Amino acid sequence: MSQSIPVISISGRPFERGRQYGEQAREYIEKSLASYRIWFEERANLKWEEVLRRGEQFRPFIENYDPDILEEMRGMAAGAGCSLEEIVAINARSELLFVTMPECTSLGITPEASADGSTIIGQNWDLNPATKETIVILKIHQPPKPDVIAVTEAGLIGKAGVNSAGIGLVTNLLVCRGVNRVGVPRMVINRGILNSTTMSDAIRAVVLTKRSSSSNYVIGHAGGEIIDLETAPHTFHALYPEGGVIGHANHFVAPREELLNRGEFPLPDSLFRHHRVNKLLRQLKPQITLEDIKNIFRDHFSYPDSICRHANARDPRSDQWETIMSIIVDLTHRRLIYTEGQPCTNEYKVLGFEDSI
Repeated sequence: MSQSIPVISISGRPFERGRQYGEQAREYIEKSLASYRIWFEERANLKWEEVLRRGEQFRPFIENYDPDILEEMRGMAAGAGCSLEEIVAINARSELLFVTMPECTSLGITPEASADGSTIIGQNWDLNPATKETIVILKIHQPPKPDVIAVTEAGLIGKAGVNSAGIGLVTNLLVCRGVNRVGVPRMVINRGILNSTTMSDAIRAVVLTKRSSSSNYVIGHAGGEIIDLETAPHTFHALYPEGGVIGHANHFVAPREELLNRGEFPLPDSLFRHHRVNKLLRQLKPQITLEDIKNIFRDHFSYPDSICRHANARDPRSDQWETIMSIIVDLTHRRLIYTEGQPCTNEYKVLGFEDSI
């Protein structure tokens, strides 16, 4: 299938998988590293040497969480011609930057609310437009763990996707009071979820982990269940679909939200994006179609800070966020449905485990 976002197939032992990833995505990883050097300097006032030094604190936690993930990172560095320290640092970018980025409006639909009885999760992925040049899709063959199709930035170990066991994931960045701690980075937890074979394993990959930052994980299973886990470093809260639907943006909605959300609340648009996605889902149930989901992700209410986000010319260059990709995970049919860019101007493509590349 022809497409501009590269689809990279990797297989074998962990180091070999990483080496294949690094070799095939080398130019994209170089772009990621160059972008993050700038981001750390501009947004966190951190020199690259300091970033690498701080990133090293996360390495033992990654190894303890899953040594195969660290070994895959090691192989990736070898294949891409960079250092393991650099790969670890960008996988801990949320923890090291500790700045708020819009990064996503998500949703979930269980069979009782979908027109064809499917279980579907999805998100609009919002980041700096430059990130579009670093997106890759991984097709991972890693027995005895499930095969995985994952969308991610080049050099990162995983973000959103689906596995052959019917587990799927989409995520939202959250920011809570206090500071991050050294622990397992959220990008590594993403891969841990996608490596799971059961819903219990996927939940365990989140809640029984020394998390180093806040995140929202929408985890679905082809068997018809979805759970939304709002997490902070020291606590978490579970949310469930109501009437077969659930939506989420970039703030805590759990009962403890006043303790969790950062005091200055730097993302006011999250308040209405959360309401808007849930309102649209409620209006459409119980016969929500795939086209309905696409239209929700194309929604422009309160443009440009809408569900389908566009860069706001009033903001500084480093805050020029937009939807760089729309991601729909069809768990029932174990396929990824996605756009290359904003869904309002780009058609959705489909990638399944059986598709050749």
